[in-house]
Amino acid sequence: MTFSAHQLLLLDALRDEAMMSKVQVREHNHTSAIMMQASANNTLQMAAVGARTAFPLL
Repeated sequence: MTFSAHQLLLLDALRDEAMMSKVQVREHNHTSAIMMQASANNTLQMAAVGARTAFPLL
């Protein structure tokens, strides 16, 4: 089977788009993980402040 130059360009464009999608998914997952960690850290800090307020002798 032979492809025309136009078909080969379309195939290359589709491959590039697929690679971009994979990169975007990885970046999204990484960003979500960072945000979840920041939220967990914030919750832990608030809990520590609450504990110090409730139990000032500790």
